[in-house]
Amino acid sequence: MELELVIARVVAGCFRFRADDKRMLVRQPDRLRRYKAQQVFHEATIDGLEEGLLSDSEICDMMRSHGLWSDGDDKTVKTLQKDIEELKIGLFKSFFKSREREATRTALNIARTELNRLLILKNSYAHMGVLGYAQVARTRYLVGSGLLDDKGRRIWKNDDFYQEESSLLDAAVQAYSEAQISDAIMRSAARSEAWRMIWNARSACSDVFGCSAADLTEEQRHLVSWSQLYESVNEHTSPPGDEIIRDDDAFDGWMTLQRRENERRRRESTAESALSGMNLPDSGDIFLVAETEEDFKNIESLNGPQAQAIKKERLAHIAKKGEVEEQNMPDSRREIVMMANRAAPGK
Repeated sequence: MELELVIARVVAGCFRFRADDKRMLVRQPDRLRRYKAQQVFHEATIDGLEEGLLSDSEICDMMRSHGLWSDGDDKTVKTLQKDIEELKIGLFKSFFKSREREATRTALNIARTELNRLLILKNSYAHMGVLGYAQVARTRYLVGSGLLDDKGRRIWKNDDFYQEESSLLDAAVQAYSEAQISDAIMRSAARSEAWRMIWNARSACSDVFGCSAADLTEEQRHLVSWSQLYESVNEHTSPPGDEIIRDDDAFDGWMTLQRRENERRRRESTAESALSGMNLPDSGDIFLVAETEEDFKNIESLNGPQAQAIKKERLAHIAKKGEVEEQNMPDSRREIVMMANRAAPGK
């Protein structure tokens, strides 16, 4: 999809398609009808439960009982999600090492393909459940409420149309679903010169889309979010290069590293505040006892890269030597040598 067409569609706040050789428009309904759509979803959920449709947990149990899904599949999904995050970081770190970068990208694509396959499988029976039933009802109401002819006239003026059979509404829902703008395309649009000219001019006018934030379409909100993100990155003290910003996966890797570092600093600040009133003696190391697995992860995350490297080195040394006194640890010995060199005459 051409970026100029994407930008024009998002700015217009509507989607244009062809049905029965006629041009039709789907525009976001007004606030009242969006509120009614949520009521439609709520009422459809109640109706679905009364009609005996399966809940999400019941669908999951059904799939397990028929061997269609397993605990192992759930574990694989979580592992793949973590692997993808780490591979994106690896892609960023190896970005200027072409062979390593492309090998990482290949592994990332394989992991992403497998994750998508599993998620499609996991959700393949969602339409049989009460949630899927309610979501279909809401989508039909929203699309139908915003369905217009090419001159901007509403097709349906009543509120019960979504419950009736209609080939036009079916075609509109299908066209709308198939025409969703992917994150990759939206990100490219946010980086494009055509959009940046509009975005950068917003300070000279009241707004970009001519409406309040509450009335932005979903596509408009996404474009604004990506635009704000890229703008904040350009203001970063050490922003990544343009090549990395244009590479979505490598850029995601950089963002993950920034997020982890910010989280570590916040936890470190919180820990320092909590420990400040404990009258601890001056020490290079502070050992905290974790009561739960979550506590262990939080405490472990307080260690910066250098501390993590020292810990890894110490554990390897202990595994090799057995019991080791503090002063005989590799990092302690290095510190002793450095102190001796600083104290030596002429230093």
